[in-house]
Amino acid sequence: PIPPSLSFLKDLTLIDLRQNNFGGEIPDLFPNLTKLTDAYMSDNQLTGNFCEFQFGSSLQFLTLDNNRLYGCIPKSISNLVNISELDISSNNLSGIVNFEMFTNTLALSHNSLSVSINKNFNHTFPALDNLELASCNITNFPNFLNTSFLHLDLSDNKISGRIPEYKFGTGKYLMFLNLAYNFLSMSGMFDLVLRSALRYFSYF
Repeated sequence: PIPPSLSFLKDLTLIDLRQNNFGGEIPDLFPNLTKLTDAYMSDNQLTGNFCEFQFGSSLQFLTLDNNRLYGCIPKSISNLVNISELDISSNNLSGIVNFEMFTNTLALSHNSLSVSINKNFNHTFPALDNLELASCNITNFPNFLNTSFLHLDLSDNKISGRIPEYKFGTGKYLMFLNLAYNFLSMSGMFDLVLRSALRYFSYF
């Protein structure tokens, strides 16, 4: 397990524990490490109830993908006012997520989450360039998709109808687009691809 004594390193700014075999619950580190900006814990065997997870407001990068965390997305996640990248994909998280909690790079794919996006939510995310919402039970293209994304994954959802070209901005920046395993019409799709900077596109 991750040693709780890490919380005594008050001047710690970065933790990188990726691709090890750490198991057990994550100790209550972050509230005590007030200078910690980067925490990389991907690809381990970490467990615990994510609903009870406590965040430190200094965090800018937090990756917990490919672990065994369970539970809901806590409302306290909105305290991450400085976050630039949050990746909690490929865990065992469940429940409904209000997208208004998030503002920057976000990966929620491959959990058992349902992402709730208010139809009147028109906020744009100029700092958000990577959005991964695969398998999140989304039924419509969100209104904010006119933001200039680089990487967008909406695969394996329940989106139907025609792809609205205006949702993807001018297409000058979008390089990765995955819309596979939805219920989309091909109408207008090839025009979107030809007028974009895409290097990867998946529809089927």
